[in-house]
Amino acid sequence: MNKNILILLTVISTSLFGQYQEENNGYLKNPVKSNAGIIAANNFGSSIYLIDKDKIEEIAKSPGVGMYYTLAGSKRKLGVKIITDDGLQIPAIINLEDRAEYRLSKPVKQCGQISFADDGTAAFTIGTKLITINGEVETEHELNVYSNIAPISPNGKFAAYNDLSDQIWLLELENNSRAKISNDKRGYFNPKWNRDGGLLMFSSLSDEIYVYSLQDQTLTFIDEGSEPEWSNDGSSIIYYKKEIEGQRLINSDLFIASSNGKSIYRLTNTKNIFEMDPSFGKTDNEIIYHTYGAREIVQSKITETKKVIEPKVIYKGDKLEIKPIVYRISSSTESLLNIPYVNQVYDTPDWHNGHWSCAPTAAIMVIAYFNALPRWETWCSYPSPGHKSYYGRYVVERYRYYQNDYRSTAGDPGGYPTQGGYGFMWSSGSPHTKMRSYYDKHRIGAVQDENPTYSEMLNEINAGYPYTMCVMLTTAGHLIIANGLFMDHTISFNDPYGNKNTPGYPSYDGKNVRYDWPGYNNGYQNLTGVAWCITNHRTVAEQADTLVDDLQFEKGFYLHNSGLASMDMWLDYNGGYNDHFWYKKTTSNYPVDTCFAAWTPSLDKSGLYRVSAYVAFSNAEAALYKIYHNGMVDTVTINQSLFNDEWLTIGEYEFDAETNEYVQLGDASIIPNQEIVFDAVKFEYIDSAATSVDVVEPLISKEYQLYQNYPNPFNPSTNIKFYLPKKTNVKINLYDALGNLLTNIFTGEKSAGTHSFNFSSKNINNNELSSGVYFLQMNAGTVSKSIKMVLLK
Repeated sequence: MNKNILILLTVISTSLFGQYQEENNGYLKNPVKSNAGIIAANNFGSSIYLIDKDKIEEIAKSPGVGMYYTLAGSKRKLGVKIITDDGLQIPAIINLEDRAEYRLSKPVKQCGQISFADDGTAAFTIGTKLITINGEVETEHELNVYSNIAPISPNGKFAAYNDLSDQIWLLELENNSRAKISNDKRGYFNPKWNRDGGLLMFSSLSDEIYVYSLQDQTLTFIDEGSEPEWSNDGSSIIYYKKEIEGQRLINSDLFIASSNGKSIYRLTNTKNIFEMDPSFGKTDNEIIYHTYGAREIVQSKITETKKVIEPKVIYKGDKLEIKPIVYRISSSTESLLNIPYVNQVYDTPDWHNGHWSCAPTAAIMVIAYFNALPRWETWCSYPSPGHKSYYGRYVVERYRYYQNDYRSTAGDPGGYPTQGGYGFMWSSGSPHTKMRSYYDKHRIGAVQDENPTYSEMLNEINAGYPYTMCVMLTTAGHLIIANGLFMDHTISFNDPYGNKNTPGYPSYDGKNVRYDWPGYNNGYQNLTGVAWCITNHRTVAEQADTLVDDLQFEKGFYLHNSGLASMDMWLDYNGGYNDHFWYKKTTSNYPVDTCFAAWTPSLDKSGLYRVSAYVAFSNAEAALYKIYHNGMVDTVTINQSLFNDEWLTIGEYEFDAETNEYVQLGDASIIPNQEIVFDAVKFEYIDSAATSVDVVEPLISKEYQLYQNYPNPFNPSTNIKFYLPKKTNVKINLYDALGNLLTNIFTGEKSAGTHSFNFSSKNINNNELSSGVYFLQMNAGTVSKSIKMVLLK
């Protein structure tokens, strides 16, 4: 595994080295020397250019045409793939002397890149067949798999190709015998023959270079590096290596290695020049490359001591307009996982500079898909006119979940201290070392794969799981989430930075974007490489029925965390029903809740239900439950501290199955600074609902009741009425709005049945009450109920 790639993880801000900005502005890449001049493509793969001296000519334009191309041995012909507006593909040869284009087949669903043998034979794939054409002679060979890059050897005897597991196979064309030559330890792509056809070079998905010897039948690891090319004599390989420090691409330099890997030389060592995509010129002491960020094509010489001398800029494309081709083929999204989209720049709070936040943003999309956290709303001002974001705060702000406190801090590109997923991944490590753990802590089964393959990715998304991928869409790496397959080797993703297929990156169109797998070209931007991946397994929470758990977010359970409330106010514990509950310190702002939760059941039928709440342990003596039912609201105060890992009965109430009726519990209490518990609530059907006023009394007589006073507001007196199902000791107290006890109205034993009395504001401890809000609380056995009364003079 490339040690540099292990820390490929975020984007570079423009104040450091703006890789995303460079990608968006465009640049020239993969220059090779032909007899007609320098051939180069743009970074979007949308055009191929011929550069002769200081002139540049566009010789091919279509989606993906510049992603892969092959120069014939004569260096007078260029093999390309043309993709039409409707997505069909055509293998073609461009004569570089007159720019004439020769198409070798009619438009097909999938064809491969063209390669050449020394005798002029052209080879390419159509579907699973390898086609060779020499003059009027056309031959077919069945590969049993579609491979985009299947080059024929210079002597015309062999062809190399990929299978679905990204393994390299060798096909002997004379007898159609085949053998796998890669080692299954990782995925590989882009095989290239040396000049005499005795050696085959290919790369791993994580930027390692290998060479297979046909004579010795041995596979040799050469070095870590990108975009390797053979020398003219086939004895050396030139390539470049990136240096990445934390969140910055700090350098790239050129290297040359012998074909057996025993000799490796560093050709350049420049700190401010980013040499990339080298190739040899007409001779092996001449090289051509581009400088990333400068839009320059440079030609240099190599000395016998393997040093680069006399660098000369042969073309500077600072005025060249480079844009992707907007390539949109409509398709059904029914087979795609509907993963909530979160953009790292536009869905995180306005104060946050999100250009380094691809990893925590990708992670929160997976977490949101599995419904593992509640929505946490914020307003984002961009793009104009602004919008609500429901998961972006988790990327950067503190919260707690399963007794993990995401308070670690790391600076964003703007220098702001950032917590949440970003702080967790970057404060003491990197996404490569911390992202899998982040998933695990959210109860998402995660396995990290340092050597992923296409078939492994395919198995995950076909099984209905999102798949986290660190890919080389940008120079320093990027985290995205695979959510489905568009076509063979074109995958659908949620890209937290937007859509690289469209102009302007970052952008707000990153949901269900399409990118091509390394080594393949269906006209979309290419992943280029795959550094590592993480599987994400968990069962998506179902809609609550008559039992609503505190983890069924947005599917029956609501955790209020907006306005004055926030997720960093909520604490949780691994215990109670389903091994989790929330808790919160009660506030003195009684009766106004800052934080509250609501449980909404899905009921099959209307009727009378017994409502119960689970309490593992609590010290809250006055939990104020509100039951919204049958168009009414009942308030019940319960001493949670009396219960230990058991269900407490709130009461029996009529519910209408056609409306969204619910139970609510908040942090306001007449006794502040106690820990109130929010766990599961269940609704047990008892009987059909009452439909007449005449039968209401028998129904409510099954539970203790404290009715709302009448009139309310009142002045100076009001009637208080309560019901006891059995003989009970009763205590009735009056409190002010701050929860201070004003007086005990009654303490004593009462018989079963309905009781009432008149309450007057004129003789309370020999004082008269002033206008305001008051609370009357009745404690009957273990049941506590309260009502709000308003005195209005």
